[in-house]
Amino acid sequence: MSRLTFKIFGFNIDPQFEFDSAIEWAQDLLSEGYNTNSIEILAGMSSPINYFEAVKLIEEAIIELEIDKYSLTERKGFYCAYFISLIADQIDVCTNVANVHSLYLKWLDESIFNFSLIYWARDDLIYRDNSEYWESANKENIEEITEIEARKWLLLNKMGEKEISSIFRYGNNNEE
Repeated sequence: MSRLTFKIFGFNIDPQFEFDSAIEWAQDLLSEGYNTNSIEILAGMSSPINYFEAVKLIEEAIIELEIDKYSLTERKGFYCAYFISLIADQIDVCTNVANVHSLYLKWLDESIFNFSLIYWARDDLIYRDNSEYWESANKENIEEITEIEARKWLLLNKMGEKEISSIFRYGNNNEE
């Protein structure tokens, strides 16, 4: 299932959630063979998406996909996993570290605290050669430290590729 599924779990827990990403999510799901009424409607919408319409359609899609069983803690974990998986894949690292840092400030979730430290360490390294926030960090190794911490978090939280594929199952799309 689309990596954006993890991001979608943020729609009702993050006030900064980007609702337009629901369109791309729905389009990804359609291309993967997940066809439901609400997904088809979402996929056909254009940006900017109407907030109230998006919320209703996302809620319906989550129920239709049978991924509505997760607790708030699990949904927060999935939402963090979206950004952290992008960091691990070295996609828009600065922005995604900032996103996880922002989530830490909102939720004070200890499991993502290191990303807050990395956020400040990266900021330090703009102006200096080392950081007080991450003792071993310097301009030469901060990217590697960031990627390692992201991969470590994904493993510790069972968000590796194999685990992710077993989390979401729908219809006939559950072959491995």
